[in-house]
Amino acid sequence: GGHCASDLIVSSLIQKTNKVKKLVHWGSWWSIDLHDRNDLSALVVNGSHDDLIRSMCSEAFFQTLVPPKTAFVNIQGGNHAGFGSYGPQTFPKKDGERTISLDEQHTQVANATSAFILGSTHSATTVSSKKED
Repeated sequence: GGHCASDLIVSSLIQKTNKVKKLVHWGSWWSIDLHDRNDLSALVVNGSHDDLIRSMCSEAFFQTLVPPKTAFVNIQGGNHAGFGSYGPQTFPKKDGERTISLDEQHTQVANATSAFILGSTHSATTVSSKKED
């Protein structure tokens, strides 16, 4: 996985193999249909002030593409640029203002990611799993 556009590349590669079992998306939109991949677990971490991702696609559309075993983490006060260290995001859209420190956002991303990879459970107030039909 990765952040933003790199996720698109990784997701397209995952369509070609069943060897990958876990996928992590940080501050990104989902454009590859993996809704039928029951063998794949995914973690989607976004910031509550990530105006770039919210402008790219609706959550309802997003939910139709992710694997059934997908966990979502919303970092309260986090923004799009806070998934990296490259300064304010202004292209292709202006990002929202982060209301937590960059270190705090990075810590929350690292904690959520490591818990997912290692198989730990998340707090019910932080993560909501996609409902299976």
